[in-house]
Amino acid sequence: MAVCYPGRPYAAMSMLPDRSIAPENSAQKLLGVTPRTTGQRLTDISL
Repeated sequence: MAVCYPGRPYAAMSMLPDRSIAPENSAQKLLGVTPRTTGQRLTDISL
């Protein structure tokens, strides 16, 4: 039985084994990108 979390559907869905994204199938992995740090983002917008 799934628990409903109003306003947080992704949090609830992430707890279901068939609904999570495996790291090897993530968009980051498939596209070969890495997340930027907060400092990098602020530098990119000249802050």
